[in-house]
Amino acid sequence: MLRFIFVIAVSLALAACEDPTPRLPNAVGDPGEITVVADSATWAGPVGEALRATLGASVAPPLGGLDDFRLSRHDLTNESFRYLRSNKNVIFAAALDDTSAVSRFLTARLDSSGAALIREGRGTSVIPRDDIWAHGQVVVMAAAADDSTLAEAIRSRVDTLRAAYTAQALRYTEADMFSRSRQMGMEEELQAAHGFAVNVQHDYFLSQDTALSVDGREGHFVRLRRVLSDTWRDFFVYYEDIPSEEIDFGHVELVTDVALQTFIRGQYDSSFVAIDRVRPINSDTVFIGDRLATQTRGLWRMQGDFMGGPFVRYTFYDEQQGRLYIFFGMIYAPQHRFRGQKREFLRQIEVIARTFRTQPEA
Repeated sequence: MLRFIFVIAVSLALAACEDPTPRLPNAVGDPGEITVVADSATWAGPVGEALRATLGASVAPPLGGLDDFRLSRHDLTNESFRYLRSNKNVIFAAALDDTSAVSRFLTARLDSSGAALIREGRGTSVIPRDDIWAHGQVVVMAAAADDSTLAEAIRSRVDTLRAAYTAQALRYTEADMFSRSRQMGMEEELQAAHGFAVNVQHDYFLSQDTALSVDGREGHFVRLRRVLSDTWRDFFVYYEDIPSEEIDFGHVELVTDVALQTFIRGQYDSSFVAIDRVRPINSDTVFIGDRLATQTRGLWRMQGDFMGGPFVRYTFYDEQQGRLYIFFGMIYAPQHRFRGQKREFLRQIEVIARTFRTQPEA
């Protein structure tokens, strides 16, 4: 009898310790890559073209190897699904008017009325979802009546798709960047001296900290760098106390040009960094904390020398401080041209920018 009671007590204790909700496995794969599950005809047609022109487009055209996300197509089979369901970023894309494995897969995951509406051309499904089969995963189920309708739906939803995949990629990148010690002392010094800070990786150093006058206005310039044997990453923060109604695009461009020419010089006396305005420049809006910011991406060139690379700039206004901020980041990695690393280096700069906080916030 005692033995029976002991067994029951142990069983109850084990049941009490067991998590009633099974934990998902961690997603695997490169955060900068999206696995596209589609048949070869879909990939070669308008759907594939739409994905390559949106999520797979270069963030700094025409520089190769700087795609926003690298797209990798896979067929759907019973064997491949076990691998695909563990990936970080996945898109299942198919038109419901065909009989492909992906089309059948998507149909099985739609309710009958929803599938009927899509087949009739009265609706589409392009919805990102988190953590379906793995933790830290974004999966998009993309379905429409035919390929043309699906391609149009992808293009119209690209901002939502990019935001979902970008947020996940930045989270992974940030965790990887700051897995080693941060320079908390330098961050505190930035707050004390300038009223703002960003996360500083362990091997960045303060390169310049000085006043800068542009077009009769006084501002301040702070530059940090990370220089390795085969690449360097570089960013500066310029700030200026100015009423919000006096800010205009021309002033931001002028500040950027003056700061680059004055402080970011080449190895020759006459060489300096400048934005390459002959090449395309992309702009959109993002949030830095709770502030709406203009994000600008393009290419920089070294005037008077053969050097260049991608840049990203964030421009935003802090109402509490009454202050304009310009964050400008750039990378130089010529030997990584064909290895897809430039985008990851630039994403690291984006992560640093998005850790921005002012002294009141800190």
